[in-house]
Amino acid sequence: MGRRKKPSEANAPAAGRTGDPYLDAQSVWMERYGSYVKQAYNWRLLAMLEAVALIVAVVGLLYLNTQSKLIPYVVAVDKIGQAFAVQPADRASPVDPRVVRAELANWIVKARSVVTDRIVERRALSDVYAIVPDGTAARGYLDAYYQAKGNDPFDRATRETVEISITAILPISPTTYTVQWQEQHRDLRGKDQGTHDWEASVGIAFQSPKDESVILRDPLGLYITTLDWTQKL
Repeated sequence: MGRRKKPSEANAPAAGRTGDPYLDAQSVWMERYGSYVKQAYNWRLLAMLEAVALIVAVVGLLYLNTQSKLIPYVVAVDKIGQAFAVQPADRASPVDPRVVRAELANWIVKARSVVTDRIVERRALSDVYAIVPDGTAARGYLDAYYQAKGNDPFDRATRETVEISITAILPISPTTYTVQWQEQHRDLRGKDQGTHDWEASVGIAFQSPKDESVILRDPLGLYITTLDWTQKL
């Protein structure tokens, strides 16, 4: 016959039980449903992380869509239209010295000419100052020259016109050029008032243009940093 349980053993709570009905009910509930609650919490956390990742991905795609993906190329062609050289346009290549001389010649013509049409004169001066950066010696020189008595082109246009003829552009160094020209002076009736020879020392620098408006105005990225001109005797 089996051993009879002692009263203390019969009344002892089962393993994991405290004897308190509320605590025991909570323990049973946790045993049965706690794993489901934890799984639900993990799924909610995973869903939140996926939502954050989705938002980051959408923002990244929108940013990339706003960036230009087109790479412009410069294509050189021969006389019959066949391409013989292709180069990305964003890669700066050495500027042809002939192009630099042409740019300097055009700048001197605009800086020294005097015309009676105020709109044309104003546009010319705007182009002149466009490639002379603030804070440079050339900017200070230009300001002082135009502000000096008798040099204001708008005031001079009430008495005379000045036509410029470039005679020589000589490179002194990769960043310094000597420009020589003649100035033909006429009164407002077109009568010849004399011709004068001038010479200028011009210092230049290059900076690749990035803004669209700058590219349209100065595609070479050529800037005049130093300037000194004088009349030749």
